[in-house]
Amino acid sequence: MSTSPQPQTHITTASGSIYQAPFTPILSSAFSTDPLTTYLLNHIPKSSRDALREHMFHLTFTCAAHSDAQFLEASVSNSTSSSNSSTKIPPSFHTCAIVVPPGHSMLTLNLPLLHTLLHGGLVSLLGRTGPKTILRVLAFESKIAAAKKKTFSKNEEYVYIYMLGTDPTHRGHGLATTILRRIKKEAEQKRKPIWLEASSSKSRALYAREGFVDVEGVYVLGKGRVGQDGEKGGKDGVRVFPMVWWPAGYVR
Repeated sequence: MSTSPQPQTHITTASGSIYQAPFTPILSSAFSTDPLTTYLLNHIPKSSRDALREHMFHLTFTCAAHSDAQFLEASVSNSTSSSNSSTKIPPSFHTCAIVVPPGHSMLTLNLPLLHTLLHGGLVSLLGRTGPKTILRVLAFESKIAAAKKKTFSKNEEYVYIYMLGTDPTHRGHGLATTILRRIKKEAEQKRKPIWLEASSSKSRALYAREGFVDVEGVYVLGKGRVGQDGEKGGKDGVRVFPMVWWPAGYVR
């Protein structure tokens, strides 16, 4: 009596803009109800948010590509090929992660990057989102900068998980955990801590299970103006959870 093959998880990686196009719709869908992303765009009619979020993600992923970020995807398939097999499993992009290496920053702007962003519709995006989104992004970056200052010494380098998300139709397979453990393994080999910002209680719980700890302090955006889901009308605001993972025996 034959049995169907057990689902296998496969991870592939790329740098530059190779994975940028497939990452954009997957992560845009994964973050469609994310509180922080919702807060950044809550002044936009809901009917227009999907397109704007996708455009915004596309341009931020451009910044990631220019900062030598690693694009990792994890997929589930029924193939019996092992990770050591010569058979190539094509990526399906069920879970996507963008990881900025130590010593690099997505906030570094140069002429080639600026040219690429302008060509990609930066002016149009800013015009459609207006100054509110820009000011909220700046407020977020200010809070994160303060959290990093509490955590790292001057010139201390770290791996930065900029984004990690799973296609809503492929959740529940442990893909985010699998890809996170891959990132941790590589960081352990480099003896570098990992930094990230969890933007929901659910993602925070995932990272906590994998050994990430909260940075001291409470970081809230839009308090008194939006609810915990990022939509207008609430008062609690959107809480962001800066978190860090330290390699075993890490000496600062």
